[in-house]
Amino acid sequence: MNLKRIKQMFGIKKGQKPRTKFIDNLMAVKVELIDWPDPERLKRVFVNMSQASWYKDYMMEAAEEDVEETIDGLMNGRMLGQGLEHAKFCFRVEGLSLHGTHSLVRNRIGICYMQQSQAVKDFRHSDVLVPRAFTKFPELLERYENWVQEGKRLYSDFLDTGEIANGDARFCLPKTIPSWCYVSVTLPTLLSIYAKRVCDQEEHPEMNIMVQDMKILVSEKFPWMTSYFKSHCGDGRCFHQKRGYTANCIYKRNDDHKVSDEGENDWTLHDKTRNELMYGSDQYETKEVQS
Repeated sequence: MNLKRIKQMFGIKKGQKPRTKFIDNLMAVKVELIDWPDPERLKRVFVNMSQASWYKDYMMEAAEEDVEETIDGLMNGRMLGQGLEHAKFCFRVEGLSLHGTHSLVRNRIGICYMQQSQAVKDFRHSDVLVPRAFTKFPELLERYENWVQEGKRLYSDFLDTGEIANGDARFCLPKTIPSWCYVSVTLPTLLSIYAKRVCDQEEHPEMNIMVQDMKILVSEKFPWMTSYFKSHCGDGRCFHQKRGYTANCIYKRNDDHKVSDEGENDWTLHDKTRNELMYGSDQYETKEVQS
């Protein structure tokens, strides 16, 4: 490694005034598929493991229609599912808020992560996400932008003392600094994440965008997998389609999540749907400022 270059990239930018690019939070989410299984080898593993109780190498004698039937049975739970755990995909996700990455890392089985750290470099010149809904109220949006800049100035001043560590100074930074995260995930866990996070009742839109992009990227490599990415909202297993505030406590129910027997246990923080609150506004126009 070139230590001089590392110091230039990650060292304390003492005396520099913070620069900030404000960007629309929903346009910021980007997903890249950086590693995936070999399609033919994966199909062979799927077929052989699904039939391993009977055949040592079923793929050697199976006709194409047998292969397709076996894979469909595996993907739909009609066969033992160990083979599915063999398939693993690695994504680089960027543009999420810290709220978004914290939602993602709640998944713990069949998945591993490596996330950008705010303790190992100077973040005074970092971008900042702007929730699209903030454009409804220009005066409040201006206050948000000023608040962010003041926090970054305080962050910079702390670092410039030489007596405050990055790990403490970062407490001044907003959670809306976009992060990147490497996500290595098995197929069953990926399908489970998609089924839950694609929900448009209480999930944040940044999660919707992330999992939809994951589905598109996997489907480009494995078109036959597309139909197995299913939302729990469509099969009746969505948690937010159940009664009571413990199942649905934030937003007014949209049409896909209404219940016929709402009663005294139903209560929400907002009297509007998530889409009315988070999408009923203009896209934020990117701008750069120096504090």
